Order: sequence, then structure tokens, then C-alpha cells
Amino acid sequence: LKQLNLKSLAIPRKVNSKRRRHCQKPTFEFICAYNTIRGTIGLPLEEFLSMPSSSCPCFSGVAYSDCCAPYLTGLTWPSSAEALMRSRFTAYAKQCVDYLIDSTHPLGPHYQTHRKSWKQELLKQVQKTHFDHLTIFGSTENIHFSCVTFSFSVRMGQTQETYTERSYFKKVPNKDRLLYFGGRVWKGHHPTMMPQTPLLLPLAYFHDRVLHQRAQKIPAITETVINLVDQMTETLEVHQGIGLAAPQVNQPYRLFITKLPPPHGTHEVEVWINPNLVKTGPKICLLDEGCLSLPRIYASVARPEEITLQALHLDGRQIEQTFSGWQARVIQHEYDHLEGILFPTKLSEDQLKELAPSLNLLEETLKQCGHTPS
Repeated sequence: LKQLNLKSLAIPRKVNSKRRRHCQKPTFEFICAYNTIRGTIGLPLEEFLSMPSSSCPCFSGVAYSDCCAPYLTGLTWPSSAEALMRSRFTAYAKQCVDYLIDSTHPLGPHYQTHRKSWKQELLKQVQKTHFDHLTIFGSTENIHFSCVTFSFSVRMGQTQETYTERSYFKKVPNKDRLLYFGGRVWKGHHPTMMPQTPLLLPLAYFHDRVLHQRAQKIPAITETVINLVDQMTETLEVHQGIGLAAPQVNQPYRLFITKLPPPHGTHEVEVWINPNLVKTGPKICLLDEGCLSLPRIYASVARPEEITLQALHLDGRQIEQTFSGWQARVIQHEYDHLEGILFPTKLSEDQLKELAPSLNLLEETLKQCGHTPS
């Protein structure tokens, strides 16, 4: 707007009543300027003309001072997931990276413990990106999460793309405020992506009893099992993981899913029901591992490089297959969850001593977020 000097072309809002009718008609120059930037604004002319000159970047049609400014300046905190989502969109547009950091949940996949480097990373991102038209499709909530589905456009240089995002928000009881937890993004404008209820499942963390018990066999592949797989897939995608076992989402069943990127896999989610590890190879390999139930904790774990697994797929097919390399490692990691085993139990005493500060920090973070071992 500043570059095109639309302010000089706009019609004064406070006009003499005798001239009101004449002055409210947009000039030819104004319409030409509007058409020049229409793709960027993404609004019909009538809606654009009705917006205040200081409209909020979240496209609410309300003045910034009455919309997101009180949130970004710390006067108050958003009381709903939609308000928080709008304020974060505005923070991206206005490069308020401190607000983006402060409004991110400490247990979410995007949270970083080193604030300075996180801030620099965000600044680089927002300085080269222009955030455009925001459209909210709707919101829904359950006892664990609130979910807002929306589309928006971003421009980087000469390239402009539209995306649809399903964002999840979770309340921190100790602070009594909602925070951004994570989300999924698709290219394009997809209003049908809004779910009837949030699909994201809450994770179990390393002290929870369900992670230390042997899981139960699934007697039959029912609609309940299929729905659980859908929710586990959403949870895996939001956390940007490559494997997730049912006990990790507080479900004590012998089921896990994997999603390995090339060259180790096909990016497709694979479902493993009632698996049985029938054979392991003699060669042992040492590689770093992490776990969604132990966020931001990593260590080198020794495992057989090759395994043979029996399992059921979601369509009921029985398979027996040999795996090697990274795929074998991921399967073994998830299989351990079904046996009530977490990877720290496979570490040496020296490794556990080295991890102790990180484990203590995680334990403190869980307390601050109101998570109590179940």
C-alpha cells in the first residue's frame, strides 16, 4: 500500500454530508491501483474498501489497535484458539518473533530450548516472506486440544503460494493460557480439511505407566482400530516423527505405525498390528535415536542391523518380512514400546549420566506444563 501510495488515492472518511455520496465513489486511479495489487490482497473491491486504513494484518477487518495489538504488546492474552492463531499470523506479518516464541508450547515439536538461535532462525524466515490473505474455515476442540483450520498465502520473491493449515493449541494449566502446539500444512486452498473434532492425541511421557507395560494383543481389526490409526497418523504428522506406537498415545495395544522418508522408505504411513519379532541378525549397529515420548533427548543405541518381523497390515494381510538398516532400527524402536521398553534402558551408565541434565530439564518442563505421570 505504501509503495503504491493508495492513501493519497483513497476517499476521506469524514466528509461533508452534502458531498458524502460523491466522495464515497472510488476514483479511477484508486481502482487501477487496487487491481494492481489485487492478487496480493486477495479481497473483493467492496470488502477492501470497507476495511479501516489501519486494518489488522490478520484480515479480521478490524483496526490493528483493536484486534491483535493488545496481544502482541503484552496487554492481554488471547482467550480463544482462533484469536491466538490470528495474533500469531499478525506476529509473522509484523516480524514479532518474541511473541511467536512466547506463544509456542514447550512440549510442541517446534519449541527450541536455545532462544537466541531460535529467534535468529525465525527472523530470517519472516524477513524474506510476505504473509497474505488469511481465511479461517472453522475451529473445534476437545478436552485435550483446540484446532483451527485456515488457509493463507505467502510470497517469497516472485513466488506466491497458497497453503491450508490445521493448527493445534493446548492450554498450560499453570499459566491458564492457550499456546500453539503444532500443525499440518497442505499446499492449496482446502476448506474440507477441517475435522469434526481434533484428531491429535496427547502423548504419554517417559514416567507414564503405559510406557512401561507390555501392550495387549488386538483381537480384531474394527472401526475403533481404524480410527485409532487415523488419529495416530495425525499425531505422527504433527510431531514430524517417523514412528509412533499405540502406548505412546496412552493406548495399551500392540500396534505401531512408521513413516520413513526416502531413501529409507516411501513417505507412506505403514501400519503394523500384533507384530512379532521372529529373528535378529548377528551384526550390531550403533546410531543416534530420539523418541516422541522423550522430546529433545537423543543418544546412540546399539541394535541388530537386520531383523525379521511378522505382523498384520490394516487390511488384515499377514506378512513376514526381513528389514535392514534404518527401517529395521525404527521398527525395533517401536516394537520396544509394545514390550514396555524405552531406549534409555539400553544405554550405558556413562550415557545415562550424560543425559541426566536433559532428562531433569524435561521433567521440569512436564511439571510446568501441568503433566503428571499417569
